[in-house]
Amino acid sequence: MKRLLSLAAILGLGLATGPAATAQVQQAPILLKSLFQGDDMCLSVDTRNTDGYRTRMTPCTGAADQRWIPVTSADHDDEYVTLVSAAHESLCLDGRSNLGTPTDGPPLQIRDCRPGAAMQLWTEVDTYRNDSDYSRITTLYFENQGADRCLESSGPNRQQILDGRPFMDTCQDVTGQYWKAEPAGAELASAPAGDFPIAPVSRDIELVPDRRYYNASGSHYLKFQSDGNLVVYTRGDQPIWALNDSGTNWRSNVRAKMQADGNLVTYASRDDSRPTWSTDTYRYRGAELVLDDAGSLRVVSSGRAVWSSH
Repeated sequence: MKRLLSLAAILGLGLATGPAATAQVQQAPILLKSLFQGDDMCLSVDTRNTDGYRTRMTPCTGAADQRWIPVTSADHDDEYVTLVSAAHESLCLDGRSNLGTPTDGPPLQIRDCRPGAAMQLWTEVDTYRNDSDYSRITTLYFENQGADRCLESSGPNRQQILDGRPFMDTCQDVTGQYWKAEPAGAELASAPAGDFPIAPVSRDIELVPDRRYYNASGSHYLKFQSDGNLVVYTRGDQPIWALNDSGTNWRSNVRAKMQADGNLVTYASRDDSRPTWSTDTYRYRGAELVLDDAGSLRVVSSGRAVWSSH
C-alpha cells in the first residue's frame, strides 16, 4: 500500500527540528470522525466497562473522552503519531487485534502508553477518493507484519455495529474505514442527552444539562439537571447526593463547570459572572473530578481528595 500523505501532515502537526527533536512533541487535541457515521459521531473512550477501556462511536461533544492528543517523536518517521486519550493521559489508542481472523477480534481499546510501541504508532494508508480530508489509518505493527489492516468505525457483528464498536479489519474501500481529524475546540453546549462516561477531568469541561455521566463501573452517575440541581444517582435512579441539600439557591443555575483551576462551580449566568456554588478548590489547579463506586463525588489533587460530597 502506498502512503499518499502522512497522518502527521493531515493533523497539521508542527514537528520539532534540530537538537530538541529527540523529545516527544505533544500537539493540540483532536477529534476523530468516521465518514460512514458522519460529522456528528466521534471515536470515544467507553469507561463504563469493567473489563477494560474500550472505544466506541458516540455523538460528538468535544468532551475529554473524545479528545485524542497526537504525540510525535524523532525516534520514528514523522508519518507516525501516538494518540493519547485526553481523559486518561497514561493510556493510548492501541491497534492490537487478532491477525489470523481480524473480524473476530475484540473492539479497539486504549492501553498503557508505551513509547515506540508499534501497535500504538498510527499512520495514514491513503485518502478517500471523493474527499481528501478523510483517510484510512493503520499501525506500524501491521505494516511491519505485512498485514492489510485498517481502523473501522463499527464492529463485525450485529451487536458491535449497534454498539458502535470500532475494530481493526482488512483494509477495504468502505466509508467506515475513512477518518477525519479535526481540532477538538471547546465542548459543545447543546449535545443530546444520553448515557456517557465520566472521566477524571483536568481541563475546562462544562456539564451538558440532563446528560448522565457514569462512573467507570456504571454503578452511579452524575447529572446536572435542567432545573439547576446537581445530583448523584445510583444506577437504579435513586438520588444519594444533591446540591439542594446544601441550601444553595440552585434553581437559578444554568451552568455547571469543572474548571482548569480545580474548582467545580455552578453559575446563574451564561458567562462566569454569577457563581452560585463551588467546591472552593480553586487552589488545586489540574485537580480531577471523580465519581467513585460508593457514589461519592470528589475533587482529587495529586491522589488526595480535597473535596468530597460525602
